[in-house]
Amino acid sequence: MIPEQNVAYLQEAVDKDVQTAYKKLEQRFSTSLFETLDIMLEIYKITNVKADVDKDTLQGIYKKLIMNVWYIGDVKRLKELTGIAPSEEAFKENPDFERWLK
Repeated sequence: MIPEQNVAYLQEAVDKDVQTAYKKLEQRFSTSLFETLDIMLEIYKITNVKADVDKDTLQGIYKKLIMNVWYIGDVKRLKELTGIAPSEEAFKENPDFERWLK
């Protein structure tokens, strides 16, 4: 059993390791977006640690996904993973997408 005073320390170490894994995976977004998103979501389900993805990278991914209504599920999953919604700028490419997202 882990002594109570060590729990926060261990959680911080786990969080740091998970963020390191996310950062390595983030580099793969441009070549294999959907596979990378699936892997990151599995990590999130196991650890409950949201990904701290670069905001500009994230909004760029949203812009790509929002161009096609078929990706609505992926937009929702990315928002769940990061806790960050698409920006108003991202919806400019497909204004109806925001309505479909609700």
